[in-house]
Amino acid sequence: MEEMTEKFRQLIQPIVEDHDVELVDLEVKGSRSNLLVRVFVDVPGGISVNQCAKLSRLIESAIELENLVPGRKYRLEVSSPGLDRPLRTQRDFLRNRGRWVQIRYTEAGEITKQLQGEIAEASETAVTLLTQDKTPVTLNYEQIQKALLQIRWS
Repeated sequence: MEEMTEKFRQLIQPIVEDHDVELVDLEVKGSRSNLLVRVFVDVPGGISVNQCAKLSRLIESAIELENLVPGRKYRLEVSSPGLDRPLRTQRDFLRNRGRWVQIRYTEAGEITKQLQGEIAEASETAVTLLTQDKTPVTLNYEQIQKALLQIRWS
């Protein structure tokens, strides 16, 4: 399945990049006779349903043109990563700058704590959040156990 996933990645990556969209993740599951292709894309500030629909049509046309799935027995889903996808990389945090996040992290290597705040900055080694009272808190990526976007009700 890894070989098939890589073929899809090579086909899809240039399409999304041509539209200034980031390919966040790609999942290819199932068998050749019943394939599910999930494409997760995003842009700073969040991707729209219309952008996902347009990319879906373009990707579907490319799959057909390249005959990547002979017999056309596949399902294609193009969507945003969603709120339930953990933020893991600097790019994830940068793409979501200004959004509210909840982070579970370790302090002093042992104690597990939670923190909520707005993503202010992300470097190669750490992310800085602004808490509710605008206090900056910087966490190294190694400290972070899980980081999830949150809907902030004002």
